[in-house]
Amino acid sequence: MAGRFEMGFPAIGGQPRLNQFRFDEDDLCEGKMASHSLSIVSPATLYSRLRSALYDTPWLYKIARTIRFAALVGPWRPLLVGHYRRFSRNPKVSAIGSSLIPDVNAAEIASTLEQTGFAIGGILPKDHVCRVAEFCGPMQCAAIINPHEKWDAVKEIAYDPKFLEIARNYLGVEPVVCSSKIWWSIPGAKSEDRLTAKGHNATFHFDVADYKSLVVFIYLTDVVDRECGPHMVIEGTHKKKTLSDLLKVYLDDDTALRRFGERIKTVLGRKGTFFFEEPTAYHRGVGAKKPRLILAIDYTLHRKPVK
Repeated sequence: MAGRFEMGFPAIGGQPRLNQFRFDEDDLCEGKMASHSLSIVSPATLYSRLRSALYDTPWLYKIARTIRFAALVGPWRPLLVGHYRRFSRNPKVSAIGSSLIPDVNAAEIASTLEQTGFAIGGILPKDHVCRVAEFCGPMQCAAIINPHEKWDAVKEIAYDPKFLEIARNYLGVEPVVCSSKIWWSIPGAKSEDRLTAKGHNATFHFDVADYKSLVVFIYLTDVVDRECGPHMVIEGTHKKKTLSDLLKVYLDDDTALRRFGERIKTVLGRKGTFFFEEPTAYHRGVGAKKPRLILAIDYTLHRKPVK
């Protein structure tokens, strides 16, 4: 695999720069409900309304988030993962075509993920990346939700035989292709778009999609320096969460440096670079000074897509 870790990680809060990984090789929008009919309300609509209500009441949202996170990644997490691995009834996922990344070692990546919560994959073929990127059109602040259900080019990635093998090896069951999203990080976007240096995505945090889950990120534009808004992850922070972690999901830069130092990694790469992450590892994006387009695909152990 072409790539290397280097000293020279972007400075955080004026502190010395740490490790970074650099590669050597050169309406679809998330939006509002279309109908307000009271006759039939889908689970997805109910879920969306509940989330909106919680977001509008910050103190209630924090309580609900803490309870949910504790239920999914509390000290009983290994027992629950073992249970769902043993009794899983997930249907067989059918791969589409031949793999875009046949030379990737799925077992090695799954092993690395288990140890560190993060693994570099490689680079997708340029022509396929261009097929995905051309659908996105001009820059927009809204995310494109579940493009794998709408566009063949994204579906072929989500159901690529190698990606499914990696998810299967890491999760220990037949994976659920749960969701996907494409979004722009745009310089000068409003803070409520969560794309700026003060937004959610630009602060170290962790996400909980399931008892165990996996995200594959794919850069759809070049992310070769800090100005391009690279993704950052803290290795080894995916396994255990203390009560303090569950109560306070976010970490400021100084705390992250003090607690984790050189375990903080930055991912740089050309268009098509892909990497894997357990979302319960602390991660964030650097505020972009150049437009960045990225695709994320979520695979879960047990959680099913909300329809």
